[in-house]
Amino acid sequence: MVAATGFLSMLVFARSLPPSEWAILSFAAGVMIVMQGVQLSVVILPMISLGAGSLSSTVDQHNWTWMNRLVAFASTALLAVIGTATLFSDAGWMGTSLFYAGLMVVPAFTYEYLRRRLILTQRYRDLVVAGLMYASGVTLSLSGQLVFDLSPWFMPFTYWPGVLMAVYLSGGFDPVRWSPPSLSWLKPIKSFAPWAVGGAAAMAGYNFAILGMLGWISGAAAVAAFGATRLLIQPVNTLIGAFNSLDLPKAASAYSRGAQELVRVQVRSALRLAVVGGIYISVIGLFAEPVADFLFDGLYSDQRLVRSWAVVGFLMLLTTPTENMFYVTRQPQYLLLSRSLASIVGCGLAYFLIPQFEAIGAVLGIALGWIIALLSGMMILMFVNRPRS
Repeated sequence: MVAATGFLSMLVFARSLPPSEWAILSFAAGVMIVMQGVQLSVVILPMISLGAGSLSSTVDQHNWTWMNRLVAFASTALLAVIGTATLFSDAGWMGTSLFYAGLMVVPAFTYEYLRRRLILTQRYRDLVVAGLMYASGVTLSLSGQLVFDLSPWFMPFTYWPGVLMAVYLSGGFDPVRWSPPSLSWLKPIKSFAPWAVGGAAAMAGYNFAILGMLGWISGAAAVAAFGATRLLIQPVNTLIGAFNSLDLPKAASAYSRGAQELVRVQVRSALRLAVVGGIYISVIGLFAEPVADFLFDGLYSDQRLVRSWAVVGFLMLLTTPTENMFYVTRQPQYLLLSRSLASIVGCGLAYFLIPQFEAIGAVLGIALGWIIALLSGMMILMFVNRPRS
């Protein structure tokens, strides 16, 4: 329900906004993907990995809440600074996008952390309550904006009411705390997080940096088409998110029994993910034009662009389980190496293709990045797992 709410809200914006305003919002959504990669690396994955797939200690829960709030504040401040500087450039609309993204960070980070925490503490009833409240709040907020035709500046606040309702009614609110966790508690995170953040930053190269190039070279119209058609693989992201919610704790538990057990569990999980997600990707690829025509009311219906995204979606399904093993085995330095290579190659291809093919060239650059990440990840994992056999 939560994923459907997010998808539908963005779809409503894509259909109802002029391309210039939709470009600003969709670019902000791209920035949010990058910022959530940082949250994943510093908060979510260490919380899962270091706790071996569970979170029973109340002290640990409060410490992770503190960490999540710190990362959210730092991300918002960074986006505000960069956005201010960009406002006075030739692409001032990107500065507005960065402000939008900054306003979206707090609700996005808060709900993602709440969801993961409730899963790790096995509070599944509260998880359902949180999902219902989030969906209800977002729906009410979006409806109010459409009925009263509010300023575009209200768009980033769409998700705030839902998150506030979810946090308070699920019992997930922790009091604000200024003192940091103990040094002994922070020590394993300090050794894990820098490499993981580096991997997230490298991934941003063949995801967000390519979008940035598209905006600078081809302008807001190309970004609008890029952002709208990317929504078609949003269900793939949702599937991967749901997969990770269950798979990462299970993989961490499997790894505690040995590397071979981890490999066995991950291969089986990867096959299930590829089959289920592959069915959806096949439908999108086969019926690209009518699907895009129906969803976007004829505004963004380039079937070549849609099919390019379908390729990216399938590559994501194959690559994600492989990359999860780097986190579970606490060897994110190899993930950084893999993603850095993918970023260099993907950005290089996009640089040459965007001037001629615009959004399609950008998506093909992203696809090549995922291919390199998949191949290099598989090669590195063969080396990493051998000593543990």
